[in-house]
Amino acid sequence: MNDFYHCLKKPLEDELRNPGGLKQYDWYQLRNTAIRCMAQEQIKQPLHEIMQPYYVELMETRLRIFDNASKGIRAKAFFVVQVFEADESAVEWVSERYDIFDLTEKWIAGASAGEYRKLLHHLGKSGFNADLSVTKAQVNERLQRLEVEGSRRADKDVGEYYCCLHAFCMIRDSEFDASKRDELFDAFFDNWDFIRYVYSVMLRCVVGSKLANIVAVANVVENNASYAPYLRLFYAPLKERRDDFCQKDCKAERLDASILKIEKKMQQTEPSHELDELFEVLFPEEFRDMLNHHRMKSYRELESEIGQVKNKLEATAAELDNQAKEMAKRLSAALEASVPIQEIEDELMKFQSREALAIFMQLNILLVGNKAWNTRSLAIRDKILNKQQQEMTYSMTITAQPGSNVNGFVQQQTNHALGYNPLTPLA
Repeated sequence: MNDFYHCLKKPLEDELRNPGGLKQYDWYQLRNTAIRCMAQEQIKQPLHEIMQPYYVELMETRLRIFDNASKGIRAKAFFVVQVFEADESAVEWVSERYDIFDLTEKWIAGASAGEYRKLLHHLGKSGFNADLSVTKAQVNERLQRLEVEGSRRADKDVGEYYCCLHAFCMIRDSEFDASKRDELFDAFFDNWDFIRYVYSVMLRCVVGSKLANIVAVANVVENNASYAPYLRLFYAPLKERRDDFCQKDCKAERLDASILKIEKKMQQTEPSHELDELFEVLFPEEFRDMLNHHRMKSYRELESEIGQVKNKLEATAAELDNQAKEMAKRLSAALEASVPIQEIEDELMKFQSREALAIFMQLNILLVGNKAWNTRSLAIRDKILNKQQQEMTYSMTITAQPGSNVNGFVQQQTNHALGYNPLTPLA
């Protein structure tokens, strides 16, 4: 303890009485000694008590870590921060002494948002223990005002601080155990770069960046390859609030173009569910509802559906080929049995052009040596092709008419085809 007094207690107390006595090198030496002392059971509590005035300077942002201060002042700041992080009793001391919302207001005034996030990260993972019910109500009220008032106050993006505090409260009050909460804190602070854009959509106010509006936000998100696996977490609230943004300051065509790009990117990217649990904690029921309401199929689901459609088309094509062959055999047999070629032609023209052409091609194979067929086959083919052109023209005309029901037209044509049974015997 005598060594402790001379190495730490005396110089730190002297510095409190006469600030500026310790220089850069002194602070570096003290830091190494203090961190070692924090690992010794008999010394760490006395050191914690000596450090409390310095912790007050830290909490009230009187330390300037990144300001253009002298090397000695910056060295002191680093000393206090690192000892604070090594002190197992420091976070409990903060919990008992400070209201976290009031602390946030101090950090908005005196520290960067990045420094504030580091503080919350440490508090969250080091057992910050206080009733957050009032704080949650306060921060929710601040967040609700952002849509009207905007996020910036002078040169400060206050929305960024409030969003981080909101996340801190939601994770800290979640039902998970301490280990799982630590994972969620890590996930939030590691992915803040993306999460700030989701907050921007949820709050209908750009936070955490100097982007002009939500269209700019959407474009940045869509263009960042690292965000691609998480796009659905951004897309769902954006789609939900699309009309709100258009009524404010976004041109609908520009926002819709951005949404379309995001949809295409989502269809091409395997989604990650790594952040799902975190987002359910940050935005509980409302966010889940939006995700379900605006759920897009993943690219694997789309690939599977395309494969199924392809298989069906192949099966349909095979079935059409088999039916064409069967009908061609019947018509060929009829012609060989002296049924007039005109009746064969009439039967062919009862089909839609697609089926008629398939049967015609099979007849060409079966009747290669038939004189009657060889005489009329080219004329029959031309009539089928002409019918095909008429069907296409009719379809395009119907499509161009205002209020036309193209699906109805297609169904009508399908019913017509189904109404004719290719196995009906010739008269």
